[in-house]
Formats: sequence, C-alpha cells, structure tokens
Amino acid sequence: MRLNEKRIAKLADVLVDELLEEDLIDFKPTRKQMVAEVSRFITHDLAIEDEITNEAMEKIQTYSRKIPEGTTEWMLLLAKHKDEIATKRGYVL
Repeated sequence: MRLNEKRIAKLADVLVDELLEEDLIDFKPTRKQMVAEVSRFITHDLAIEDEITNEAMEKIQTYSRKIPEGTTEWMLLLAKHKDEIATKRGYVL
C-alpha cells in the first residue's frame, strides 16, 4: 500500500471537510465516524489496487523470457496487465 495509516487519516479528514463544506452529506454521523468510514474506504480501495498490481506482476513473471523489473518494457507490460485485470473486475484505476 502506498499510503500509511496516518496519511490515509489525513486524506479522509480533508475529504470529510470538503463534503461537509459543500453540504454533500445528507445524514449527520459524528465527524469521527465520517473520517473512520472514509479511511476504511480508502484503505479498501488501495488494497484492491495492490491486488491488481500483484496479479499483473505475477503474469509478467510467467513470460518465458525474463524481463527485468523496472525496465521500460516491464513498466509497459505492468500497465497493460493492470488495465486488463481492472477492466475485467470492473474497477477503474
């Protein structure tokens, strides 16, 4: 996961502030509950993206020719496979 819990909590806090400021929330849970729920959603979303990335990396490892990680070819294949996997799952990266 690219964000630690502290950064996720800060992002959730900023998002909740914006949602409240724009009056985009119809129900009124406590601020703490809103931040916790947004944090949970962000964490879940990042975990899905990590799963997709790992699955794409596994596909690259099955190639008969070794493709060095981090090379342009490897990065292009990773992006291609991530897009395919995400599309198959109905997920937008």
